[in-house]
Amino acid sequence: MRALGLMSMAVVVLLVASSRVASSDVAPPTLSGKMKQQQYLVGTWTCTTKIPAMGKAQAQTILAKNIYWIEPGNVIGSYYSSKPYSSSGFMGWNDSKKLWWSSSADVYGMVGSSTGPDSGTNVQVMTWTNWSGGKESMGRDTITKTSDTSYADHFGMLQGGKVTFQGTSICTKTSNKTM
Repeated sequence: MRALGLMSMAVVVLLVASSRVASSDVAPPTLSGKMKQQQYLVGTWTCTTKIPAMGKAQAQTILAKNIYWIEPGNVIGSYYSSKPYSSSGFMGWNDSKKLWWSSSADVYGMVGSSTGPDSGTNVQVMTWTNWSGGKESMGRDTITKTSDTSYADHFGMLQGGKVTFQGTSICTKTSNKTM
């Protein structure tokens, strides 16, 4: 019985060792097709978001970290973190519909989805719908790639056809590492 236990343990050790060797031999994932345009995002970014005074709320500047990585299925995963907010999501290209898409969820229970046709330029407009507490809100992001290490995201929430919340995030790549 003891020999069987030692043999089992040896098999586990060999499996773990061989999986480490095999995983180090695997090339890092890359994006293909239309998603290659988004390869520049993969890595870690520092973002500064400026929100103007609106209603009774004062203007504010929020510092954040944004991380992008490649997921299976030719998709990019993301994680955004600031004090006191964070969210995670995915983005990709739907070739049959010719649309960019993204989905996300945040720490307050809000979930969202956005789409936009390819602009063919460095400026991409995405319209979105968010759901929180049984209520729906709509808005638009205008994302401008200024270089492979910088982009801006101007966003606004629409209610009754009027912009009720807006801001601009300026993001700069700090590393090609994702974790």
